[in-house]
Amino acid sequence: MHKLRRFYYNNKTKIWAAILFITFLIIILQVINYVVGLSNNKKAEELLNNNTTVNSNTNSGTNTTTNTTQKENSNTSVTSEKSGVTGVIVQKEQLERASNLIDSFITFCNEQKLEEAYNLLSDECKEENYKTIDKFINLYYKENFSSNVKTTAVIENWVSNIYLVDMSEDMLSTGKVSTAKKRDYMTIVQQNGEYKLNIHSFIDREEINKEWNANNITFKVVSKNIYMDYEEYVVQVNNMSGNSILLDTMKSTKTIYLEDANKAKFYCYTNEIIKDFLNISNGSSSQLKLRFMRKYSSSRKDVSLIFSDIILNYNGTIDGNTERRKVTLNI
Repeated sequence: MHKLRRFYYNNKTKIWAAILFITFLIIILQVINYVVGLSNNKKAEELLNNNTTVNSNTNSGTNTTTNTTQKENSNTSVTSEKSGVTGVIVQKEQLERASNLIDSFITFCNEQKLEEAYNLLSDECKEENYKTIDKFINLYYKENFSSNVKTTAVIENWVSNIYLVDMSEDMLSTGKVSTAKKRDYMTIVQQNGEYKLNIHSFIDREEINKEWNANNITFKVVSKNIYMDYEEYVVQVNNMSGNSILLDTMKSTKTIYLEDANKAKFYCYTNEIIKDFLNISNGSSSQLKLRFMRKYSSSRKDVSLIFSDIILNYNGTIDGNTERRKVTLNI
């Protein structure tokens, strides 16, 4: 044992150098094996796709692949030809159009061609979230991209023209085998004969423009913005009742809500409402943007928008004798 210890101390530098060299070789071999494995998988996938094409030409049935496919020099890949929600096979033309548009957006962001990326967004998406290119850069680009690391994305059709996009930093750029993903839902829309993108889980805007009158108070639901996790309604209220009114006392978080045909309620984020906008004097009007906790569904049913805690004669105080009214707007 003494001789072994002495041998170690006399050759400690050489021993540790050998250990580090062997460790380095092991890491290099693992990286080479990983790269070779990716190459083999790609070749196998290309062979599978070729076989699928041959089979589809000789058989009456339709063959599809659920493996991730990626075009050469592309920053994106498509996981499947099927909708992740319905399982319905997406038309080839639709899938190619979507993947090309999303890939162009990702590529422009990677190359810091941010004006070109911004121009791929729909007017509605810009109006609702990124009125200027500076807002787009600060609120979206900097949150999802890096100026010195390439981002790649995996695309999956979610439902209809909505696509789930998982973005992550490229392994070859970072030197890491796995990195955290950033998820977005992107929607393909037509605008003036061109296809554009809605990003940041913004799906669509619907114009409603319906009016109701109650007690000489006019309620107008102008439009709603549909996001993946919530809906946002724009409501104008014009008060000609002869008294000041208060649209909600803010005593509860469950007094402004949507209600569907099954009587399910979806409550408003009342903490986001500016309180002064709820107090409307006689002869005045107010416009509210109300956000409701309602996840997107392609089978959405008609709803009612309900103010259940309105005070029609508001004098600045609320007590047990204050009369409250409920107004239901059937959208």
